[in-house]
Amino acid sequence: MPTFAIIILLIQSLTVDWNLHVGKYNQNPDTPESIWATTLLYYSTPDSLKEKVHESIESELVRHGLESADNFKDSIGEINKLYKDESLLLLSLLLESDGIKRELLYSDFYDTNEYGPLQFINLSAKNGTILEPESIDISEFQFYHFLLSFYMSANSIVEAEFFEEFSTYWSTRLAQTQLDDITKELLLATVFKAAYETNNYSIVRDYFEPSFEYDFLPPSNLKRNYLWGIEFMLSRLGQVDKSIKIQQELTIPLSRYINDQSGLNSIQVSLGANLYHLGNYQRAREIFTDMMAHTEGSSPAALSRLYNNLSLIYFKTGESAEYIDMQSRALDLAIEIENYSLQREFYRNLHIFHRKNRNWDLAQQYINLAIELATDTDNINDQILIYISRAAFEDQYLNNREEAFRYLRTAENLLDESTGTRQRISVIAELSKLLNKEEDWEASKELQLEIIQLSLDDGDPSTYLEAFVELAFIHYQLGQFSETERLLKEYRAHDITILDFPVLVMAQTLSAQLAARSGDMERANSQYASVSNLVFERASNTSELETGYWNVEPEYLHLFESYADFLVEKGNYKQALTLLDRIKTINDATLTDNPLIQASQLTDAQLAAEQNLAREMDRLRKRIFITSGRERLALQNRLEQLSAERRSLFKYRGTGSRQSESRIWALQRQLQRNEAVLHVTDINSNYYLSILYRNSLSIEKLELEESDILMFESAISSLITGRTDLELLYEIGRFIDINSIPDYIESIIFIPDGFFHQLPLAILPVLKPDSPLSYGSARYMIEERDIRTLNSLNDLSQRNPRYKHEYDYSGFGVSDFNNESTSRSLIALPMAPREVQNISVKLDRFSFKNTMINETATVENFRELAGKSRILHMATHSEVSESDPLFSRLHFFASAGTDDSNPVSGQLFAYEFFDLNMQNELVMLNSCESGGDRYLQGSGIMGISRALRYAGVQSLVLNAWSVNDQFAADFAELFYENLNTGKTKSRALQLAKIEFIKTKNSNPHYWGPYILNGENRPIIRSSDINLASYTLAFAFIMGLVLVNRVNRKGKAA
Repeated sequence: MPTFAIIILLIQSLTVDWNLHVGKYNQNPDTPESIWATTLLYYSTPDSLKEKVHESIESELVRHGLESADNFKDSIGEINKLYKDESLLLLSLLLESDGIKRELLYSDFYDTNEYGPLQFINLSAKNGTILEPESIDISEFQFYHFLLSFYMSANSIVEAEFFEEFSTYWSTRLAQTQLDDITKELLLATVFKAAYETNNYSIVRDYFEPSFEYDFLPPSNLKRNYLWGIEFMLSRLGQVDKSIKIQQELTIPLSRYINDQSGLNSIQVSLGANLYHLGNYQRAREIFTDMMAHTEGSSPAALSRLYNNLSLIYFKTGESAEYIDMQSRALDLAIEIENYSLQREFYRNLHIFHRKNRNWDLAQQYINLAIELATDTDNINDQILIYISRAAFEDQYLNNREEAFRYLRTAENLLDESTGTRQRISVIAELSKLLNKEEDWEASKELQLEIIQLSLDDGDPSTYLEAFVELAFIHYQLGQFSETERLLKEYRAHDITILDFPVLVMAQTLSAQLAARSGDMERANSQYASVSNLVFERASNTSELETGYWNVEPEYLHLFESYADFLVEKGNYKQALTLLDRIKTINDATLTDNPLIQASQLTDAQLAAEQNLAREMDRLRKRIFITSGRERLALQNRLEQLSAERRSLFKYRGTGSRQSESRIWALQRQLQRNEAVLHVTDINSNYYLSILYRNSLSIEKLELEESDILMFESAISSLITGRTDLELLYEIGRFIDINSIPDYIESIIFIPDGFFHQLPLAILPVLKPDSPLSYGSARYMIEERDIRTLNSLNDLSQRNPRYKHEYDYSGFGVSDFNNESTSRSLIALPMAPREVQNISVKLDRFSFKNTMINETATVENFRELAGKSRILHMATHSEVSESDPLFSRLHFFASAGTDDSNPVSGQLFAYEFFDLNMQNELVMLNSCESGGDRYLQGSGIMGISRALRYAGVQSLVLNAWSVNDQFAADFAELFYENLNTGKTKSRALQLAKIEFIKTKNSNPHYWGPYILNGENRPIIRSSDINLASYTLAFAFIMGLVLVNRVNRKGKAA
């Protein structure tokens, strides 16, 4: 049973032990505190247990009160007629909302009893008047302080000042005060209630003890709400793990005990949200799934919210079909009950989802529905916001700037006197961004000046300062450098720590650019290096996936382009290459530190600690921008300490450590004379092409014009369809000047970016082809050199140890994916079983081999064998996610008896690889198609290769697009046949491609998609081959000897 399912059962099994509480009250039954607690316990107990509780109560007073009335308020009144206690009178007065009844209670009591120390307070309670704080003595804690704090709904006689004074006084004395357990519990409850009322949550952080036995406060609505408030304060303080513990062990069982289904639902939603924000998506899913089984009596709005909550979990775990299903159900309910705000929210969610997954038609459909809804309901503010979103969609995703301008102008026309300043600024800011892309700097400048004035009038300092930076950037583009300097100087005179990190980066980049223009190269380099290091440090300590794996802030890209140009112009190629390589791994923390991976490795406390460290580090980074000298050095040291503390939490770390200039020299010495590294970094549609040889390094910046982009897109499209256009591929080779690589280079290590994730270097013709389709007569790059890819230069220096595996080879082949039982629509792969069997035969130097075919090619068997096999070969379907590499998945056989509780049975996501200890020397994902639509795996191929490499795989062979399963099987057999002879992986792949060109099909569509990523050592060691050869030779010689002896005997006879 999964761990999270066990946790759900544990939560459901936690019960409240009323007997424990009664036993405690019976120890001293006739104190006001015990009388209050015993009576409240009785009326909070389920009806089925009331008789047992009544029998267990030893106080005759309480028994009398329970037998004389049928509710808590009246029972307290009946008890106090005999007990005659001022604090219980206060309780009765606080419970009574009727002023006339309070008069009677007060007079009946004091007519027969003398005035005591609480008379003045009870007088205020009778009159319903607020007590002045000075009239309440808080120097010694009394039970009435507790009553005043917790009974406020019917007749409240204290206000914020009382809570302020109480929390201030006791927060400094709690540690030194010696009290009995009951008084301590009541005092702590009162202090924490005061903290809640005054937003002074730090008191809870300092004094709340999760292990403290809260066994005097009776199980009741009061106790549940009190603990609910504590868990809220703890979550606000970042101690989400403690909040979760309270929910699981206290507030949820209490809600069940008092039979408050509404409160239980709210707390469960909060628990699911806490787990979600920690990144513990699987446990959050179990909470919401459990709630789905208990929705009787839920309102449509509540049910709609529940569907939405569960869908957000599916979104985070990459379960696309389930996400859409839950969002659609939620939307249908919102439409049914005509809830406008919910409909708007779900249209937005579905638009963003389809946009993220590049389904432009559906993304457009949902945003159009949102516009129609806002128009039909005449909601002008929503119309403005949706038109802004539609403009961004047109510009960033559909590349239709004209339409983007049209939608923004529509939004602008909706602005009137009733429009809020923030919405007005939003429209103007988006217009300014589009004008910047059009390089209409003067028009954009006027808009930024308008934003400055609006934000000044509105008292919005962050927007005001952000506009200052934008304006400085525009003046720099106009060549007005003195004005840029003036604006930055005024900007620095304010508290800039209120700004978002990317804005701070832009300002620092402009400052470095100005320094370089003025000839102060040392200061420019220092500023560039400082801000770049902060950006890289922040990226390496960020594991959020809110905006997708490949998202990089435009301010960062501006910094990187500016800095790279600066270094190249100075001729500092080694430092430039170090920078360009660091850019390629900027988002790798989203793989190694991602909650999808870490949630199974870390406790709730560790996950919460990681989030708190990240927040503290962000605060330090902002302070670094405004400090210098020793203070800055101290902050940087503290930042490094926190970074190390954060890294120590994680089990998996990437190899994206910083390269120094001397490291480039080390990499060069590592290269053989016949090897070269071809390194591409894509920044703002510019390809920085670096070629690293053993004794030299060159870097060239290639700008991609629209015609170049069209050339790449057309070439890739021709590859997908099988109508490969060799002339386009040749032009791409000329674009990067592949023929400038010296003839003596026999091996290329390619570190791709941009279109080259989709377009393998091996397929480029080195000579001008006779025609676009003259495949047989063409000469390809692969025929000149063997090629492998890496993710970064760090992979080149990484040395993988040899592991002892239980199996040499494990192959998984699925021909029938049993679509009927899994709701999948995967094409059958009839050649897959034969493929894995034939490869097993080809690898005749191996003894320990497995072939898992159809019914045995299951997720369970893969989990069992993945970490035990030197080679893993997958002849099955895979899906490479373009939006997030961790959502890429492998498909396996799923039997009809699959557990219905697992909605993704028969599939394994990339984020699950990290739990499998995949120390494989080689994994080949031979994704195929058989008669269906061809598809391009695109830049996601790099994503899944990174994910698998970080999970421990030493090298991979993947295909950039799908091919016919017959050709895929033939190619794989050729590759393994070469591996079996002791060839390196890149050489084995090269020979397989050359053989395929000569004997199978020379069209690059069929042999070109296969890419080797990772280390290049042979699978079969030369010592193994020599031993096998010696053994064979020895056997042959011994055979000759035996034959010779037989012949001699024959002659002798």
